Amino acid sequence: MSGSDGMDCNELVELVTDYLDDALTDGQRQAFEAHLAECDGCENYVNQMRKTVHLTGSLSVDDIEPDDPQQRFRLDVARRLSVFLRGVNERGPQLERDDLDDAAQLLGRRPAGWRECDAALESLVASAGPDRDADFIRFFHRRVSRWQSLLAVGMHGRRYSVQPLR
Repeated sequence: MSGSDGMDCNELVELVTDYLDDALTDGQRQAFEAHLAECDGCENYVNQMRKTVHLTGSLSVDDIEPDDPQQRFRLDVARRLSVFLRGVNERGPQLERDDLDDAAQLLGRRPAGWRECDAALESLVASAGPDRDADFIRFFHRRVSRWQSLLAVGMHGRRYSVQPLR
């Protein structure tokens, strides 16, 4: 997505570390924050990066003792989170576009982002009769199946499969 500021998602990803380190110029920060205000996917990405920095900020290679189970666990969690965030960065925007396209079939229009989509879906589900249940189940099943592929990568081969609908 490219906002009126001209910054697109790829440019934001390149600047996220500088943003979190408060190392952007005023103009870059304004463009960055304007893009965040328009793009739910990038806002989610920045929030995930903040969590990663918080979770792994106290870890360094010198601090990890292989025989310490707590340290091994923390390192494993950080590694899985890193793998997940890389997948979200690489595949997340396409997954989100696919989800919004599917939502458009239910809603009759394509929402601009997930905040709008979730609010519209919540309203539709609350007002729809039982004749729409199968449509909702298919939508949410496809949505979960798409995103499950990102989660599975960080689960050390532990796959929790969603069964296909018949």
